[in-house]
Amino acid sequence: MVLDLSRLDQEISRLQALKTLLSDPRSAELAREILIGTDGGAVPKPNSSSPAPTGQRTIPFSSDSKVDAVRRALTPMEGEFKVGGVADLARKSMADLTNGDVSRSLKQMAKTGELEIVNSSRGSKGNTFKKGAKFRQVN
Repeated sequence: MVLDLSRLDQEISRLQALKTLLSDPRSAELAREILIGTDGGAVPKPNSSSPAPTGQRTIPFSSDSKVDAVRRALTPMEGEFKVGGVADLARKSMADLTNGDVSRSLKQMAKTGELEIVNSSRGSKGNTFKKGAKFRQVN
């Protein structure tokens, strides 16, 4: 029996191209909108134990796209802000974001200098942030 490895090579090339395309947060967001739709509430959270509605598939997204959703929410904001306010705005572009996702994104952005922690607090008060000198605006 002779195996046709050329077909396997073609499939590997196709999947590598798809991986490259979806590693870009904007392309991943566009693919999500095309494959799933933009109604947000009808799509279950990726990795959820509940199955996707008939005819819809979920796509797990990288943390980069979560950071981009948070960055988009922050772009028009001025002054100081907390996780809850940012989360409400960020959910408009990525419905499955949790407050934990937003908190991790804000902390990651603070580490890179995009944000500054004005008041560090644990528990229900939470940290207070403001935009830093390296903040990158996203449309």
